[in-house]
Amino acid sequence: KRREEGIHDADILDRLLGAKDPDTGRSMDETQLRDEVVTLMLAGHETSANALAWTLHLLGEHPEIEQRLYEEIGVAVGDTPASAVDLNNMPYLKQVVQESMRIYPPVWAIARRSEEPAEYNGFYIPEKSYIGVVPYALHRDPKFWPDPTKFDPDRFSPENAKGRNSYCYLPFAAGPRACIGASMAMLEIQLVLAQIVRRYRLKMVPGHPIESVAKVTLRPRHGVAMTIEPR
Repeated sequence: KRREEGIHDADILDRLLGAKDPDTGRSMDETQLRDEVVTLMLAGHETSANALAWTLHLLGEHPEIEQRLYEEIGVAVGDTPASAVDLNNMPYLKQVVQESMRIYPPVWAIARRSEEPAEYNGFYIPEKSYIGVVPYALHRDPKFWPDPTKFDPDRFSPENAKGRNSYCYLPFAAGPRACIGASMAMLEIQLVLAQIVRRYRLKMVPGHPIESVAKVTLRPRHGVAMTIEPR
């Protein structure tokens, strides 16, 4: 319909419609366009929802961290809803989200295909080979993350993050094919989390099982059951 009507909203669909293969000059066909749009919708919804679910679970298990976060939000915005301009005044909020996605990265594994033969660290990689990268394992490697299963947002404070190899933390992958929605996802997750923590106190339901299951995204197998109390 967009093609037929020639509407130009300068949105992501227009960009996809206008994209051309640099080698052939061809535009995407209908199937590829659909797949690109569905991928963006999935990546922009399910991953963010999973990140929030895991973060709420971790805050429920660590009330002292939740309290510190609540106090920071109160100083920054008081009783008003947080907006994008307020995020610079809430550095601990970002650290909480970053640490949650370290322990439970919504995109738990990614793959890249070699375009030509290569050798890396003594390993031969044939042409057209798929190479798996597993952030879930990388984020729990004690070589980079001491006491890796501990939920500690201060890992991402400026002083503690200084000098850390940027490739040991890949919640949005890296390089030219890193997640196109990374900035939007971080904005979305932080603003929603700030609203929830500002208004409610979160507690885990006793005895509810928490178990991760690696499907397309890393999800809580039995959901995250919590009670909320208005503050």
